[in-house]
Amino acid sequence: MKENADIPADRRGRDKRPYREPAMKENADIPADWPEKTTFGAWFRTLAAGAGDRAALVYRDPARTVTYRELDLLSDAIAKSIIAMGIEKGTHAALWAPNIQEWPAILLGCAKAGLPLLLVNTSFRSYDLEYCLNLVDVGILFLASGNGQPGEYISALYEACPGLGDSQPGKISSQKLPHLRTAVQIDDGNHRGILPWTAFLGQGEQVARTDLQARESSVRPEDRFIFLFTSGTTGWPKCITWTHERLIGTTFTLADGFGLAPGDVVCIPPPFFHLLGCGILLSALSSSCTVAPLERFNPQEMLRTIETFRVTHIFGVPSMFVSALNEYNRTRYNTASLRGGVVAGAVSPPAVVRAVMDILGAREFGICYGLSEVLATITRPSDPMECRTGSIGRPLRDTDIRIVHPLDGTDVRPGETGEILVRSPWMISGYYDKPDTIVAATDDDGFLHTGDLGFVDGDGYYHIAGRSRDLIIRGGENISPSEIEEFLLTHPAVMDAQVVGIKSEYYGEEPVAFVRTKPGQAVTALGLKQFCRRSIAIEKVPSTFFFVDQYPLTASGKVQKFRLREMAAELLSEQKR
Repeated sequence: MKENADIPADRRGRDKRPYREPAMKENADIPADWPEKTTFGAWFRTLAAGAGDRAALVYRDPARTVTYRELDLLSDAIAKSIIAMGIEKGTHAALWAPNIQEWPAILLGCAKAGLPLLLVNTSFRSYDLEYCLNLVDVGILFLASGNGQPGEYISALYEACPGLGDSQPGKISSQKLPHLRTAVQIDDGNHRGILPWTAFLGQGEQVARTDLQARESSVRPEDRFIFLFTSGTTGWPKCITWTHERLIGTTFTLADGFGLAPGDVVCIPPPFFHLLGCGILLSALSSSCTVAPLERFNPQEMLRTIETFRVTHIFGVPSMFVSALNEYNRTRYNTASLRGGVVAGAVSPPAVVRAVMDILGAREFGICYGLSEVLATITRPSDPMECRTGSIGRPLRDTDIRIVHPLDGTDVRPGETGEILVRSPWMISGYYDKPDTIVAATDDDGFLHTGDLGFVDGDGYYHIAGRSRDLIIRGGENISPSEIEEFLLTHPAVMDAQVVGIKSEYYGEEPVAFVRTKPGQAVTALGLKQFCRRSIAIEKVPSTFFFVDQYPLTASGKVQKFRLREMAAELLSEQKR
């Protein structure tokens, strides 16, 4: 999922204006069974009452099952503990963990307690963590020990929060993270300043059900509920905000587009912190499906999960399916239960989609296109095969799309390439930190300028033709070049850095860095790579470092990044000879 381009207001001939939320359509074609004007906590409580002992979550290794009833009760216990600790409604929370069974329970518990929740990237480290916790003024952090490596999150938190070790649990005091008061380790542990999971849950045992009901009833559908970061082309990522009602609308729109129904078993390899993973999780639950997540992506584990639980639907980004297909060719698994699913997050080669259908047997498989701000299109099982493999589909329910000339904003004819504009009643409610940005990218009719180029064919199917910005999409993850550049400047030997994306056979794109060092200072490519790996997400670490004396510049002194991409391609080609 990608974010909008930063399009100046004067490009469309209008002045900046105060932020207004995208209009909700009065007569939207919404199914009668969709919940309206409710909160996530109330919505799930009703859902769980009907689903009862049906499996909500299943895990293969170790084998465990969480029913809808158990998930509802655990989220109640989390909400009660939040209340018991005196954490007020509106306090911002954060969740930093892989796809473990407690993840959706914490999300629902925060919903019931009225805590807006920041979903933290599982590959973040201390530098990233400090930034996002401070931006959103996080007061309570739920974290696992790590993501594959025990203790890695704990170590990063101590680095980002130097006062943690001298603080009592629930009474954190740190100049670097001034708003953080409580850190809860989900998988238990014994670390100074951090509250173990069992001790946290024990806090709420004395909270009456009536107190929980009173807190829950104070939460409103229009309240902010989810924060997540999306990368842009300039500066640090923007923080997207979703209200309860808009996220519920998105959830049901996705479920409708995916064709999910009770009895389906949905495998989710993408991380829950990502809108794709979170959206699929909530859509599957809204349809009373059984969710079979992967705690972290592994192609062998993905295929084993499909075989073990007779998965019917599989969702992911292109690189996940490429890995799974390669693994399948080495060791055969029984994937006969597969019917469908979706690839999203990046442009998918038609050959990959066909292979998932033909080799894995997912004959209803399709493609979904959207941004972190709004979902747009999907291919459906009823679409002809050539449309499902060669396009991004047709608009989702109640979604409008225009293709306009990038310069003057006039509509182009079918078959002509222009910028893709999207309008939906379920668009995000805004950016937490940069509300003017969405104003600049949204026109007076409520259409969001995506920054993506595309066209619509004569049959109404949409196609992606490219991107009009420098955003790097590595394996479905959006990466801001300037964010990496800013971090590289913290190295004592680096005077300047420029980051661009180059084509990657496996990931689609990956970042490379051009670096100028300070006079008399020296650093190796290996040294810079190790420096990055210690503090930033692994997908942001440049695959290659080039050391240069100068950059190609325009007449006005701006760096020509297209020339850097050309230079990178030439240099890498020479290295292969």
